[in-house]
Amino acid sequence: MAQDAGSIYAYLIDKRINTARAVSWQEIRAWRPESEFLWLVSRADGIETRRWLQTESGLDPQILNTLFSNDNRPHTIFTPEGTLISLRAVNQDTKKDLDEDLVSVNLWVDSNRCIVLRSHATQACSEVRNEIKEGHVPNDTGELFALLLDRLMVRLESLISEIDHQLDELEDKILLDATDNDQMELSTLRHRVITARRYLVAQHNVISSMYGGRAFWLSDTCKRTLRESNSHINRAVEDINACRERALFLQDQITNLNSRDLNKTMKILTAFTAVLLPLNAFTSLMGTNVEGIPGQAGTPSPYAFTYEVLICITIVLSCYFIFKKLKWFD
Repeated sequence: MAQDAGSIYAYLIDKRINTARAVSWQEIRAWRPESEFLWLVSRADGIETRRWLQTESGLDPQILNTLFSNDNRPHTIFTPEGTLISLRAVNQDTKKDLDEDLVSVNLWVDSNRCIVLRSHATQACSEVRNEIKEGHVPNDTGELFALLLDRLMVRLESLISEIDHQLDELEDKILLDATDNDQMELSTLRHRVITARRYLVAQHNVISSMYGGRAFWLSDTCKRTLRESNSHINRAVEDINACRERALFLQDQITNLNSRDLNKTMKILTAFTAVLLPLNAFTSLMGTNVEGIPGQAGTPSPYAFTYEVLICITIVLSCYFIFKKLKWFD
């Protein structure tokens, strides 16, 4: 199937003999849900995909609007015909921004179709496709969905491990000597952690909601597989919560270091001001324009300025010993 038409690949999987074959748009249009079910993976903006879904799929327009959206939070919509599932997957695009660690993947699953629409590359679908090529063919759409979800979780765990490793490295740098670059890097990591946690919690709730009988295309075996995958998501949520706590600790550590540096600076300024105050008072008093001041101009006091400097030095030394006794320099 041509990528310029918007589709990445599509397979028709025979339930009777458990085989899969790649198909084109012409074969998809001629397909009838008898003994085969369709697996289609496409870009959300694919022209041919949109045309086929809007004119030949028979799906409700509201379902299609959600399928075509690239910014869905994880959620499900159960209908008598099938289930719309919006999940988040790890962005495998090499040109990705950090704000796009997790991208939206929308699926429509019923007894005869598993349609996956996405705007960015995800490795999970490619891995399932490779398994199908090697002969590991799912028996129905429920088993295919469970397999896709399992591969999505492997990538999510890798993302969390990457974030945790970056926190380890950042923690070492901050504990040694925090810099402005470390603060910026920590802010970026905190944003990634917050975003990942928001989507993972919602994704955990989505999978939990599928244990009931509303997803009729799921067999009991597939539901048990989903429970296992959901337990992995739950552990991922716990891990991302731990990352969030570590990021908060590092933020507090940077705040404490900044406060310590600020306190040192303020202590120096305070000591400097405390020394200048008595000096300023003394020199102001000596400069008062009244009669009787020792060493005043016109009086026989050739060493008056020397005495004034010595007195100032004495004031400074007195302040120094007082501050040292008060442990201001510790």
